[in-house]
Amino acid sequence: MLKIGNLWYLKGDMHLHTNYSDGEQLEAVLAQIVNCGMDFCAVTDHDTFSGSRAACEMLKTAAAPFPILIRGMEATCAACHMLAYGTLEEFDKTGPLAEVCTNIRKNGGYAVAAHPDWSILRSSFTENGLFQSLVEGDFVDGVELMNFYKPDDPSEIPAEWTNQYYLCKLREGKPFALTVGSDAHRAEDITPDRFVAVFAERCDEAAVLEAIFKKRLSVAVWGEYAFGTPEALELFRQAQKLEKHQKLSCELKRSRQKDGEILQIEPQPEECYICGDLSALDNGRFFKEGFAGGNALFLLRDGGNRSAVSVSFQDDVEMRCIPVQKEGRIVPQVDRAAGEHRQGETLLFKGNVNGRPFLKKTAEHRFLLPEHPLTDDGGRNDISIEVYTQDGILLGRKTWDFPIARCSHRYAIENLRSDAPPLDGKEVSGSFCFVQEKGNTVLEMEICDPHFFQPFSGFPMYMGDSIQFGLDFACAASMNDLTEKKIWELGIAMTPAGCELIAYNTPRGHQKSEITQIRYNGCREGDFQRYRLILPPEFTGATFGFNMIYNINDGGGRRGYLGWRNGIGDRKRSADWGYVVLN
Repeated sequence: MLKIGNLWYLKGDMHLHTNYSDGEQLEAVLAQIVNCGMDFCAVTDHDTFSGSRAACEMLKTAAAPFPILIRGMEATCAACHMLAYGTLEEFDKTGPLAEVCTNIRKNGGYAVAAHPDWSILRSSFTENGLFQSLVEGDFVDGVELMNFYKPDDPSEIPAEWTNQYYLCKLREGKPFALTVGSDAHRAEDITPDRFVAVFAERCDEAAVLEAIFKKRLSVAVWGEYAFGTPEALELFRQAQKLEKHQKLSCELKRSRQKDGEILQIEPQPEECYICGDLSALDNGRFFKEGFAGGNALFLLRDGGNRSAVSVSFQDDVEMRCIPVQKEGRIVPQVDRAAGEHRQGETLLFKGNVNGRPFLKKTAEHRFLLPEHPLTDDGGRNDISIEVYTQDGILLGRKTWDFPIARCSHRYAIENLRSDAPPLDGKEVSGSFCFVQEKGNTVLEMEICDPHFFQPFSGFPMYMGDSIQFGLDFACAASMNDLTEKKIWELGIAMTPAGCELIAYNTPRGHQKSEITQIRYNGCREGDFQRYRLILPPEFTGATFGFNMIYNINDGGGRRGYLGWRNGIGDRKRSADWGYVVLN
């Protein structure tokens, strides 16, 4: 957070929904708020304060009050939706709007008209002058100028009638408060370019609300648009300049050099703010061991930056989803693990596979979805599943997005992702493929790197141009907690000692010396490195988890990666990998 004079510069989203009405898990919403750089947020579930109450309790257990919570509700009234801020006291919302606003104020709250330009409400709320009458009669405290329901076309944001009316009142010296809310029903709908900028004397709920509704020291920001009083806009311009300076200083500090090598920019948390009852935090990775159940939210501080991750362990139901071949197609197989009291109980599974919904009621621990084939050309698959009891109680939810590569004969997965810019106009590219050969699985990898640099041998080879790849033949990553090692992570490179293969991680019960069973060779021809590995029968599987990255180091330190998926380099998480299906 920044200070402009004696005022704190804070940013927040004033309209959010959680699982207490029709939104996503509260933990996921708060995590996204922090990840988007927001300092405060208003939890405004439909016709209930339950979401705000739950957020209050959750943030009480945190070691620091991030984000600042604005208590609220979105009330469904006769002519429009009204947002109530700064109160948890119930109020009558069945009467005329002026009366509803009065009831909110009696409880110490503020009343704001929600998305007045929403097509469903426009005729009753705007065209009939209802909003103007509320403003002129001093019943409403503000209006939500911009909202998720608005078109993406910037020329239509904000609503013309609201904008003109606000500017007219501003010229009269009587501006009403403007707010911005994403109206997010999914955490991903919260974005860092839509917020209310506030200049408050303190970092708490009362000061934020006072700055918005009494002192008019707030700015409604939606992308390139910013609306507020002249004083607030001037403060906002100063804050933007300071933000750019702070970001530049942070980038320079984080890219400092040590002994000629650029330090990793992977953030390491300096302070940890914990909500919930998780037992351990280790470099941003979370462990379930010793956790009794429920939900938890981690808020991490890394210098001036904030990030958050939500963790949810619902009851004792966990799931995994793996691809299975069925009649020539690849379809999802869903497995669930359950405690003894769940054995044999019929549960309802509800979800989507690549946008196609399904419902399945079953007592089985495993089932296929043959009517939902998966993309098998290396592209991403989106799967989300919720599990309910027969009484409708949510036991757990899980989402996956993983690519599947069907490998047959010489089919190769190309177009691997790179975060390294071209050097001398030349890019790094690569591909991989698996084939079945005389009962063995053969992995072939090819990298085109015009600037090859590998002075290291043995374990440190990852510091130069080298491949790290992982194999998960149990396909069990998403069912097990992260303390269980069930993966092979190997490295291969052309080193001064020739082509070398090394094991960085092995599954429990296995020895690193077992890689001597793998027959491998490699060569460098022109700009290309080519590697071929023959895995012994005990390493093979028809369907297995796989990932690979190529470390790009051209002699000036690591400058990027080429890879298929996340979850292999520093962050060991095979749940983020893709799958390979062998014909």
